[in-house]
Amino acid sequence: CVAGAQVLTPIAGDFRSNAHLGGQGRPFSMTDDIEKISLLAASAVGLEIAGVDIMVAPGEPPLVGEVNYAPGFKVLEQTTSKDIAGIIVDYAVKKAADGGNPQCK
Repeated sequence: CVAGAQVLTPIAGDFRSNAHLGGQGRPFSMTDDIEKISLLAASAVGLEIAGVDIMVAPGEPPLVGEVNYAPGFKVLEQTTSKDIAGIIVDYAVKKAADGGNPQCK
C-alpha cells in the first residue's frame, strides 16, 4: 500500500528537491497510475517499505528516479498530516502477527 505522497520542490538555484537539502513538500493527490508504479518499483527491488521518487512532466509518462530502502519521511508527515512512522510500525506488527499482506490504514 502507499502510505502517502507529496510533490517536492527544490530551493531556488538547486535542481535537487531532497527534503534534507531544503526541498519543500506540498500535498499530492495519489492517482491509480502513480500508486501502481510506486508499488511495482518497490517490489522490483524486493522492498515492502520504501520511498519511491517519481518524476512527472506534463505530457510525459511518469518515470521512477530511485527507490529508497530507508526513506526519510519527516517532511512527508508534515505535508500529509499522517503518522507515516506509525503506519510503517502497524504494517510490520500486522505482518509479523499473521504473516499475511496487511493493508495500510
